[in-house]
Amino acid sequence: MGAVLQVSRSGFSAYVQRHASADGGAAEAALWTRGQASAAETRPPSGSRRLAKPRQADGFAVGRSNARRLMRQAKLTVQRRQPRHPGTTDRRHG
Repeated sequence: MGAVLQVSRSGFSAYVQRHASADGGAAEAALWTRGQASAAETRPPSGSRRLAKPRQADGFAVGRSNARRLMRQAKLTVQRRQPRHPGTTDRRHG
């Protein structure tokens, strides 16, 4: 096909990838909505790994980087755990 249009194979492939979304972004919107709902269920919000796993089980093609991008767009932040400190530094303490 690239020879007919006189473009390189990689240029044609890039064009097809850019214009491949036939559903007009409906799948992306559904993915974003489900991400918002799961973040609302789990307070504090989970990270990108926990956000991506259920979406993959639902049949969406989403990885960690895609989940992180969705989290950024939705302004979801993760509260990191506080480090555990020892109760005492006295080893003879009973």
